[in-house]
Amino acid sequence: MPSGKEVAAYYASWSQWSWPVSKLPADKLTLVLYAFADVGTDGKVKAPNNDFDKPARELSELKKKHSQLKVILSIGGDAYSANFRVVVGDANKRKTFAQTATELAQKYSFDGIDVNWEFPMSVEDGKNLTLLLKVSQGKLGAEAIITAATTPNEQWYEYLDFTGMNDVVVFYNLMAYNFAGSWNKTAGHASNLHEDSGSGATFLSVDRVVQNYKGKGVGASKILLGIPLYGVVFEGTDGPGKPFTRVSTDHPSYKDLPKRGAREDYSDKAGASWSYDTSKREMISYDTSKEVEEKCKYVKDNGLGGGFSWDAGKDKQGEGNAVVIFAKAL
Repeated sequence: MPSGKEVAAYYASWSQWSWPVSKLPADKLTLVLYAFADVGTDGKVKAPNNDFDKPARELSELKKKHSQLKVILSIGGDAYSANFRVVVGDANKRKTFAQTATELAQKYSFDGIDVNWEFPMSVEDGKNLTLLLKVSQGKLGAEAIITAATTPNEQWYEYLDFTGMNDVVVFYNLMAYNFAGSWNKTAGHASNLHEDSGSGATFLSVDRVVQNYKGKGVGASKILLGIPLYGVVFEGTDGPGKPFTRVSTDHPSYKDLPKRGAREDYSDKAGASWSYDTSKREMISYDTSKEVEEKCKYVKDNGLGGGFSWDAGKDKQGEGNAVVIFAKAL
């Protein structure tokens, strides 16, 4: 991109029926992370099912038409992270992981891998993850793009060996969302840029996490800021900072928001957007198009490497497409 910033998006194999690869705004993207490959207890990285192959081949073809576009294989995620601990803790299994991840990526002419372990939960896990990444780089080659999806949780990222990872990881895909949920006492913002201590609606912030990462030795240009393309729904509430009765298990897609009858709002102080339906007493915390633009400004002002969305299948078509908004704002 002319801006020198990464415009990235995760594309999930299960999106192929509702949002085929052909709908991706490929001319605006610099990086697609194809989700997710599975990893077995033996360390073998593999396609999780027969539905994995078609989008992978289509992404490979898409690369040929767009010279700026890179595609990498994302391994793990929420569904396929269970075996990471046993794999990273064994030298032979780390080698198997590296070999089979390389083979699967090369099968589709992908440009590298994204290790999406959710989540390392000890210092030992963090050190072993670094070993896995280094062995993988040895197999993939020095030119490969290696990224790691990382948590905003202040307790959990303490386990990561950033010093060791920095030698291998090109980008940290910072999952800067899910800040608010059922564990809170008041309805709040799930991916706000800043903290607004007096509002009762912010419990963490993008800026706080980014500054903490930088304080741990992560260069700003290595951080890709995550943009969630879904909402967190608080029911039975009078809005941000107010009590709620429950948090819905449904996470509506960005493309379906705002819901009919709801009004969008934005807090400059928190750097947060949401919608509220007075009749239903329902607040949905999500990134509106304005919030996407504000996050792009934050990326530029703070020298971050760029941003990514999770996931492309939840995006809007045409006007309002988050990737297009982000790319234009850059």
